[in-house]
Amino acid sequence: MMSDDPSTTDLQHFFEVLEVPPDASFADVAMAYNHLKSVFTGGSIAIDAIPEEFATEKVDQVLDEIEEAYIRLSDYFSRKRRAETLQSRSCRIGYTPLPKVGVYSGPNLKKIRTILDISLDEIARETKIPIKHLQNMEEENMNLLPAPVYLRGYIAGYASCLAIDPEKAVSDYMSRYKDSIS
Repeated sequence: MMSDDPSTTDLQHFFEVLEVPPDASFADVAMAYNHLKSVFTGGSIAIDAIPEEFATEKVDQVLDEIEEAYIRLSDYFSRKRRAETLQSRSCRIGYTPLPKVGVYSGPNLKKIRTILDISLDEIARETKIPIKHLQNMEEENMNLLPAPVYLRGYIAGYASCLAIDPEKAVSDYMSRYKDSIS
């Protein structure tokens, strides 16, 4: 069992399983995954031509390896994109003094966003959160916000774009949300 944070050796193995070079793009990884899945899935000419010694168990094992490699590399590319995004934001944020806020409320999140000169459009593009939800979050229109399970994710994504602690932002905002609807 491999850890959630794969080492360089693990990553190398995952690239090898999908038969792509280590400098492959995510698009290359996805194409290789789809190709290998089609080769090893039932009814494939390649599998049908292999003698009985290549039992179903072996095919299932190979398919499991392909699936794990794709999941792990997808996660790797996702983390890499997030780190690059935060790095570019932190360079921008590093020179902007942020106000001291005790609680991450909607108005305080908006204040931080405007000080950082980040538009709602940028956050919507980055997080895929509809602008109407971002506006309702900032204005604390609690009755117009999505279900709490979605709201938590939206707040965490919004906070990440501002390079502030997502856990604290979610905790503070959800506390205010619960108080307002009870």
